[in-house]
Amino acid sequence: MIFLLGHADKWDLCQVISEYRRMIREHPESKKARQLRLEAMQAQANGDFLLATRKMLAAVSTFRKVK
Repeated sequence: MIFLLGHADKWDLCQVISEYRRMIREHPESKKARQLRLEAMQAQANGDFLLATRKMLAAVSTFRKVK
């Protein structure tokens, strides 16, 4: 079990990161997913949590297409 602690403005991002972590246990990380994850990490480091959430959602959707 993984617990992610975050502020209210980061809650959506925390939820998407949790989903991504679940997906990566079931499927290999594609180059596209990895690139989106890295872009999300950079956006998060810049304080742009909305953009980071969008990038992580796009990364998760690459796994859904594989299923």
